Amino acid sequence: MQKNEIRQALVPIFQRYTACTEQELLAGGPLEHLVDSMTFLEIVFDIEERFGITIQDDEMKEIRTVEDVVEGIEVLLTRKP
Repeated sequence: MQKNEIRQALVPIFQRYTACTEQELLAGGPLEHLVDSMTFLEIVFDIEERFGITIQDDEMKEIRTVEDVVEGIEVLLTRKP
């Protein structure tokens, strides 16, 4: 799956929990300005379900932006058997 496809799949997930437009989500701003920590966990669960991956706690700590999420998913998908 290419980065653009991952981004497009993420937008509706984030929009379920925020009032952000696609442009706002992909602008590169920090996620901490968009969602609180509990909401972020709900988003992570949705991402894991959507992509069939598991995001470890230490990997979650590295996520700052939607692009970080995209890159992390891309890495995890390449590790998938």
